[in-house]
Amino acid sequence: MKNILLILLLCSDLAYSALLSSKAQITWSLKASIERALKVSPEMKKANAEIGKQKGKLIQAGAWPNPSINIQVDNEIGLDDSSGGFDATEFSISQAMPLRRLRHQRKQAKAMISSAQAQRQHQQLLLEYKVAQRLHLLQLTKSKFKLAKNRQTQAMAYQTNGRKRGNDPLIRYLTRLEIMRLNIVLQAANQNVEVAEGKYNEAAASFKALLGLPIDHPINLIPLVAV
Repeated sequence: MKNILLILLLCSDLAYSALLSSKAQITWSLKASIERALKVSPEMKKANAEIGKQKGKLIQAGAWPNPSINIQVDNEIGLDDSSGGFDATEFSISQAMPLRRLRHQRKQAKAMISSAQAQRQHQQLLLEYKVAQRLHLLQLTKSKFKLAKNRQTQAMAYQTNGRKRGNDPLIRYLTRLEIMRLNIVLQAANQNVEVAEGKYNEAAASFKALLGLPIDHPINLIPLVAV
């Protein structure tokens, strides 16, 4: 029994690791992001449901109304033969003939379907624009974050090289004023990294929310290509 439990735990760990690795391998291009957003967007689901609703109304618009049945029940027969009780004395069926009305109803139903389809296309265009906007913002903030980290590394290298001569004859000792200036440059670089990281995390959270992704989902983006 213990061996079976160990095997099940091992399989579950492997499945979880495979799931994480598959998530990490997803590269979110504009096409993939739009396709994902179209599947999970509540606005698109509502628009699709509205089209289905109007198509159902079109089917109903071509159907004839149900016939009506009238039954009259009284005790006249029971009074005549002294038997008492109630009996059906009249039975009738009526059917409306909406020949001209059906044509207008179908025309109106088709117009409502066209309106729902146009509304769906409008919602899709708005969603595609929003996805593109957030994706490109995420690409931009990620590039700025990477650039800020490179500048931070360079500022730290300036301080390290300035404090030791080593074997490089071009490196000299710095004065106290120069060291203070380098400290200011390093502090500014550290602050820029924090600001860039905050903007990137904010853009990533907004992008994940639009695509319905978990907050801890890793995001791999296509590289930002310069114009």
